[in-house]
Amino acid sequence: MKRPLLIVAALLLAGAQAYAEDELARLNAQILRDPTNIELNLRYARAAAERGDNEKALVAYERVLEYDPNNSEARGALQRTSARIAPNTFQVFTEFGAGYESNPDNFSMNRNPQGLLFGRVLLKDERTLWDTRWRTTALFTGNVYWDSSDLNYGYAAAATGPVYSVTPNMTVHPAIGGGVAYFDHHFYYSEVFATAIFEGNYDIWNYTVRYRGGYRDYGDFFPATNGPFADVTMKFSRGSVIFDDDIFVFSPWARWSGISAVGNINNLISPDDFRTGKYSELGARVEYYKPIIDRVTASVNFAYLGREYAQSIDTNGLPFRRHDQVYAPGAALIFRNTFVNNPSTLRFDYRYERDDSNDPLGSYTNNVFTVTLFNRY
Repeated sequence: MKRPLLIVAALLLAGAQAYAEDELARLNAQILRDPTNIELNLRYARAAAERGDNEKALVAYERVLEYDPNNSEARGALQRTSARIAPNTFQVFTEFGAGYESNPDNFSMNRNPQGLLFGRVLLKDERTLWDTRWRTTALFTGNVYWDSSDLNYGYAAAATGPVYSVTPNMTVHPAIGGGVAYFDHHFYYSEVFATAIFEGNYDIWNYTVRYRGGYRDYGDFFPATNGPFADVTMKFSRGSVIFDDDIFVFSPWARWSGISAVGNINNLISPDDFRTGKYSELGARVEYYKPIIDRVTASVNFAYLGREYAQSIDTNGLPFRRHDQVYAPGAALIFRNTFVNNPSTLRFDYRYERDDSNDPLGSYTNNVFTVTLFNRY
């Protein structure tokens, strides 16, 4: 008795599949005669999705949005279909190195040159959950100085959130997260934050734009207390600027801090750096990369930031508003695929930092040499 039922079920299934294939073929023939017909393309996409042919459905939804960018059905279905197709991934990015700084304390006098070891590990997991692409990241970073252990610093953070395709050329990744930091033998701060990261390309440019806002609470050992912060960091890159194989990168940022008091952690020049205190800041970094021989690339760069602190009271009891302007030219030599059968990158960097401040004790110069080994797993 079971065998005839199985045969009937198989025949029905085969008939349904044949009908679905015939329906797709029929709709495809109609689309070839009228490719801009939105309803025909939507019917084709629905039929392809129903039979599990997500690749064909994706192409059809993209075609609808090409002719009708505001079509709500196609936009929503494109998200779900893209998530179904994309494979789950887990990546590990590591940076480990050593360096030398002529003035790691950023003092205007009585400098104490010393070496350091540093490391950075980024974990990135991306997978499909409930027809939605979901990304989770975890970051661990730290510096250890050879002589001044009070400069040792560690930071750990994690964030998670969905990834949406806004257009065929742009995604947005909203996320929430938190982190903790260690500095000068003490708990430094804890933080919570929310971010929105836009990634994509426009014409010949690739870009990443991150909006971030959060709140930090500092340990009792430090003069900083707590408060909000916000920043916008951007990165635009393009190739073939002067030569066919060169790359130009432009990374501007804007930052605001409402955290009371001023800390004394290293004032590196980067869109990811943060110094405590109430201030506003604008900065930018430009980089130019050019291969010089096989697997060896040379780079020159320049960074600038202008920071203005909130008004305070100086040692004479008078109102004072501190302004800093930091200049940081640099150069690098990059060796790709450093070791056999290992896609690692070895990078040698030099950076000169100069802070011109209207606070005599705030101005400083610093020479930074580093060698870093990058790996991706």
